[in-house]
Amino acid sequence: MVEIKNNRYDFSLERIKELSFGLDEVKFDSKLPVLFKLDNYLGYNLEKGLINFTLTTIVKHPEMDDDAPLAVQVVQNLFRVKNFSSYKYKKTIKIPTELLTSIVSVSVAHSRAFFSKSLSGTILDDYLIPVINPVEVAMEFFPKSFNIGHTKNQPKALKK
Repeated sequence: MVEIKNNRYDFSLERIKELSFGLDEVKFDSKLPVLFKLDNYLGYNLEKGLINFTLTTIVKHPEMDDDAPLAVQVVQNLFRVKNFSSYKYKKTIKIPTELLTSIVSVSVAHSRAFFSKSLSGTILDDYLIPVINPVEVAMEFFPKSFNIGHTKNQPKALKK
């Protein structure tokens, strides 16, 4: 377990796991640009103080459908958050934006490392997940938490 401390929140990384990876080298065209798309799932178990942040990375050419990309990877990051129950508000959880940003930052770094390893020796081994601004990505994933508007990516309770 790795302890992570930022200014106000204590949390630890319980587990990192690559859930899946797939690559279709036949579809690759070196003349076309390569795009990276990130998607996420955030779930939690309030009683255990756990947050599951699963990041999906999709690599494709611009005209490709997300369902048939060049490559796709899914990485799960499981965090334990001290005093997580204090984020309960009525029937929902309000995870502070600084904590969400930290979780996104750590998770993207893990995905970048797994992706680099998985692409080694393939036709896409020169392509890396770009360096991102974790605040911007967290805002895109969770705009409601940042008071930007409604999103479909709100935290979901995990089954016990």
